[in-house]
Formats: sequence, C-alpha cells, structure tokens
Amino acid sequence: MKLKKRILKKANALAKDLSIPSRPTVMMAFMRLQKSFAPDPNALIELIGQDLLMTATVLREANTVQMGIGPAVTSIREAVMLLGYPEVRELLTQLFLTTDLVGRDEPVQMLRKRAIRTAQVAFKLTKMLQETAPAFVSGYLPKISPEQAHTMGLLHEWGAIALMRAVPEYEKLYFKYVSKGSAALLNVERKDIGITHCQMGAYLAEQWQFPDWFQEVILLHHEPGYYIAPGRKLENLEPAARQGILTLAQRVCGLITDKEWKKIGPDAMRFFGLEESQFDQLMQTAANESSPSDLVN
Repeated sequence: MKLKKRILKKANALAKDLSIPSRPTVMMAFMRLQKSFAPDPNALIELIGQDLLMTATVLREANTVQMGIGPAVTSIREAVMLLGYPEVRELLTQLFLTTDLVGRDEPVQMLRKRAIRTAQVAFKLTKMLQETAPAFVSGYLPKISPEQAHTMGLLHEWGAIALMRAVPEYEKLYFKYVSKGSAALLNVERKDIGITHCQMGAYLAEQWQFPDWFQEVILLHHEPGYYIAPGRKLENLEPAARQGILTLAQRVCGLITDKEWKKIGPDAMRFFGLEESQFDQLMQTAANESSPSDLVN
C-alpha cells in the first residue's frame, strides 16, 4: 500500500532536517550501562524498548546490514543479536552526542509515555491471545511475535511526534481533536496540514527501511475495519492478526474512544473468537500485568 505522490511530496518537505527527540533519562541510563564490564543484554534490550528513537535507530541499522540477505528485522532482540553489543553501543553513543533531548513536561513526552504503554500492552496481549483466543489456538490465525507487537505499539504514533516537531501549529491541533476520536483528528490533519500522522509515520517507516507490512500497520492503525470487518476475504491473515492486536492495545491504553469502540469492538471479539466476558477479562489482565520488563521475560 503505497502513499500517493502528493502525500510523499508533503512528507519529504516536512521530513527535511527533522529530528526526533530522545528521553534524557533513558540516554543517561544507557551511558551508565555501557560503562559496566559485562553489560546485561536483557537490560540493554529493555532500555532500548523504552525509547522511540533508540528503537528506530537500532532497527534501521539492523535492516541495512540484513538488506538482500534475509527477512527484515522488527524485533529489538533480533537487532541487538545481529549487530552485536559493540556496534549497538557505538550507534547509541552517537545518538547521545547528537540528538535533541525532550523535557519531562513537553507535550511530546506525553506521546512517548503513551507509546511505551501501548508497546507493553501489545506485547502482553500477543502472548495472552495466542494462549487463549480460539482463533489462535485453533491455528486459524498465524502466530505473531510478541516482540514485533512491542515494536508496533512503540512506533505506531511516531508520525504524530514528527508532525509536532515539524509543524508548529500541530501540537495545539492534536490536543484539541485527539479526544474527539480518530476520524475528527485525521480530517483536520488532512485539511490543515495536508498529511495525516498515519501517513507521516508510514513515510518515516519506509525511509528507515522497515518492512512493507510494518509501514502498513502504521498507515492503518486508525482503520481497524480494513482487515477485521465482517465479510473481508483475506488470503493472508497475518496482517489482520497484527492489526487486531494493535487495535486491542490501543483500546486498553485509551486511544480508542467509547463511541469508536461500539462500532469496532464486536468485530474485534468475533475476529479472535472471544465471548464478551472472556474479552473483558483478557483486556483487564493485559492492562494490569503489562510492565517494561515484559520485553525481556
């Protein structure tokens, strides 16, 4: 699913000299970790998974190495194993020296915290669904990597962060409309900015050499019905399973309004083969049990 030329032109213009900020606390934690004699790889993976820029940078470098050799890398653990600790250390040290750092009270930080939470929930939900949901247990839906789900949750909204950095008026627009639902936000983005945060995020994913399916997840993360609506005939159920998991994680994290959920909730339950009581229990457990350390357990 390719972006139209008009959208690509707009994204190119906005992305010029764009810098995605990083979190000072995570950067400092990395600098402390890399000074140890034998850094814990699990601690490194967990740390990277708490920062959008660090995650995207490590995955981009891994996919550059992997290009033409094997499948694209979308798991932080796979990327770290492929690159090796010395290369990861060098990459992140360069980030520490060159990147902008976001303050605790900046609006972008709120989006970061929400992204981290969505990633944690997506990771936990993927594990739980594959153990309990009839559509997975029966083999109807293919297995999805929990670590890939974590990356989806972490980066699915990075288009909004990019627009906040590139378009001065976007911050006010975003916070005015986001609580009104995705349709209202996307409509005003098209009208006032000329590009949606979904399109901007998909463009960045393409530029950073993420696989096509990941670009599509970002592009469609406010359109769950594209795959899971009744009557959809799909030759490949893997994209639908990914989008369904991300949709549930968004709902747990309050990124889908009650009004929106009334429309898509029944389809989501049907898609995974869950009764309403099972579904509610699953969502509650995922919300309560998700934590940063899930990524390395």
